[in-house]
Amino acid sequence: MADKPDITIVGPGVVGQALGRVAHRVGYRVAAVAGGSQTEQIADFAAVVGEAQVLPLSRAAALGRLVLLTVRDEAIEPICRQLAASGALRKLPVVAHCSGALGAEALRAASTLGCSVGSMHPLQTFPDVQTALGKIPGTFFFIEGDPPAVSMLEDLARAMGGHPVRIDSRAKPLYHAAAVLSANYLTTLLDAALDVYESVGLPRDEARKAMAPLVRATIENALSKGTVETLTGPIARGDAQIVRRHLEMLHEAHPAIEQLYRMIGRRTVELAARKGRLEEETLRKLREIINHA
Repeated sequence: MADKPDITIVGPGVVGQALGRVAHRVGYRVAAVAGGSQTEQIADFAAVVGEAQVLPLSRAAALGRLVLLTVRDEAIEPICRQLAASGALRKLPVVAHCSGALGAEALRAASTLGCSVGSMHPLQTFPDVQTALGKIPGTFFFIEGDPPAVSMLEDLARAMGGHPVRIDSRAKPLYHAAAVLSANYLTTLLDAALDVYESVGLPRDEARKAMAPLVRATIENALSKGTVETLTGPIARGDAQIVRRHLEMLHEAHPAIEQLYRMIGRRTVELAARKGRLEEETLRKLREIINHA
């Protein structure tokens, strides 16, 4: 892209710093940085991206053609209103945020002034800046908003080695729910499995190592072959008595996890039905045990 807009980053946490550093690496100018509580860390980041100016919010925003709000979800709307009221957006930059759950409507205050607004959410987990730097290339960025904002954000995502995907603004909460299921809730499910391993005498660290090959193979197979084809285990085999025994033992040792097993089991029975290898009577028995046993 010949015309790479100057970027102002508001809220340089892990996501803001990672995006700023990769954008700088591929030829964008990070003009200014605002916000952040760790002064020394922010100064180091500003130096790394080409001596970006560390400025108060309104002065920083005035320097960017793309003002990128990489702040917590609850701060996006108030900060946008503050910028709009301060006059910092009088040059009508593109204003965007990186929330997975919120759409461009959170930037209504900027839109009312005539700014083009949008959002760009990386579908990735970034535990720290260094890890994020390696993960941004290849990451899918889900983008929505006004056409000029979408175009600018798509160019940025591509330049960083990402894969931009347009999404309907109205679908953002559902999109984010899918992201939570595929990452956060997967972590929670693994945590529950570790609890059960511990209850049979396996130390947690050892259990984590022991289940790692199984977890990795399952995820790789589900992503490459599909979830229906990958499904194995007692429900996929139609082994209702094993499922019943699981529930009895979990009821004694881990009642809360028993309920989690039942909830996921209901979905697993339907997945097994889609596989097409179980007779209807077997599926009926599985459903009855999962729901009532």
